[in-house]
Amino acid sequence: MDFDGDGRRRYDEWPDVLGSVTHYISRHGYEPGGAYTQGSKNWWAIYSYNHSDFYVRVVIELRAAVLAR
Repeated sequence: MDFDGDGRRRYDEWPDVLGSVTHYISRHGYEPGGAYTQGSKNWWAIYSYNHSDFYVRVVIELRAAVLAR
């Protein structure tokens, strides 16, 4: 996804990478402000991106750490 508007989709530029991941999980049921507990819609949206419980837990913990900053 060309998230930074430069006319190119780049896998090595953060705006495009984050825009692509956001687009993907949004299409797979992510709900802003929703729950992040195991089995919630947001948990499953992240799991659909990477089928690993460990990965989902790390993403959720990273989100909490960023919000706590």
